Amino acid sequence: MASGAQPFDQGRPFEPGATLTEDGMLIVPPGAMQPAHPAAVFAAPEDDPVAAEQQLFANGLVVPIGYGCPTEGHCDTPCVACRQSQFTGWSAAVDLLIYEPYWAGGTRTFYHDGDTDAAAGVRLTVGHESSHGGGMELRVGGVDFNDLEYVETATSPNQLGLANLTTFQFDFDLTQRVWIGDSSIVLGVGPRAGMLNYQFGIDPEMQLNAGGLGLAATLHRPFWRSPKTQFAAVGFGRGSIMGGNVENAAGQQVADGTLSILEAGFGLEMRRQCWGGDLVGRIMYESQWWDSNLMSKVYLDGLSLRVGYQW
Repeated sequence: MASGAQPFDQGRPFEPGATLTEDGMLIVPPGAMQPAHPAAVFAAPEDDPVAAEQQLFANGLVVPIGYGCPTEGHCDTPCVACRQSQFTGWSAAVDLLIYEPYWAGGTRTFYHDGDTDAAAGVRLTVGHESSHGGGMELRVGGVDFNDLEYVETATSPNQLGLANLTTFQFDFDLTQRVWIGDSSIVLGVGPRAGMLNYQFGIDPEMQLNAGGLGLAATLHRPFWRSPKTQFAAVGFGRGSIMGGNVENAAGQQVADGTLSILEAGFGLEMRRQCWGGDLVGRIMYESQWWDSNLMSKVYLDGLSLRVGYQW
């Protein structure tokens, strides 16, 4: 500890940007050389020798148990603990989903005539992460498409009809963040529920309710930072296989159901230190594949715009 250091006239000079915490932890900048002895003596700028119990390097991969970044992830020269501290705590975010559907089955095909068929949906995400990277994440969201035009080729001439399509998802994942240098991958696993509802023209309305297990992986790769702002490339993949039942509009079960949902996306994220935490903004291109025994595959793609806060 610094308080127990003995005078030493030939102490090693501090690396530029290095700091010493009250508990004897020396935080050094990227590229600094590690001394041979863990209790090496350092000469502070004011020529008052101090001894550090252990060193923490910004370019290292291991954070000592119980140690947290003294600035909660906002060191001017990022220490290795900055990485995890930035994600430690609670977070909440709202995504605006702007998706367009693509579908074809039998004699029917969604009709795209140049006019937009996109619809807006909302996804809410709430999560918590510990200082060791373990955590949980809850997601709820969906999209409702009304009056989608489709082509009926069984008639001559072909006719246009109107369809309605609604999707809903619920996920609860247990997560673990794994660090690879300054990049991290969040692995998640947990229960998932999904709902797919559709109606074509005057046909009866059908709805598939299913539940099962979901797996997820999210990549976070920072590429630019200042003392208060960080930009990162982000991407994710998520998949699940579920089983359930198909019901009619009256709520009567008409068949057993299976549902598989695959998702992927990539984009940019900005974090800005604000009010003691981080304000988060994100834009991503996303795609979803809904595959069920209820109907042919449904493809959704478009943009998601996120506003969130980490504290």
